[in-house]
Amino acid sequence: MTFASPSLLALPFLLLASGAAMAEDTLMDAVRDSALIMGAAQYCDAPEDMTDEYIARAEGNFARLAKDDFEKHMARIEFKNLSAAASAKAPSEGCEAFLSRFESMLKTPS
Repeated sequence: MTFASPSLLALPFLLLASGAAMAEDTLMDAVRDSALIMGAAQYCDAPEDMTDEYIARAEGNFARLAKDDFEKHMARIEFKNLSAAASAKAPSEGCEAFLSRFESMLKTPS
């Protein structure tokens, strides 16, 4: 008796999951992008009120993109972890230019 390879058996499940994977990719892309900005803000010692506002906006975006509470929670955890890692490196444009751009970003309505 011949069995199909495990990868062929998984194909229908992968196809069904592809829509969910695309949504998850969008969420994780948003988490990564937001974490890089937050890390740069932390590295450059952005004022706490600005970082608090940015975190609130980012988490609101994660909540809109997440399909359930579990994804929201995981996005917040990943955001905190990636932000902490990103805070060890200066932004490529330097802190003065970054902080100016960061402040402008927060002045635009979300």
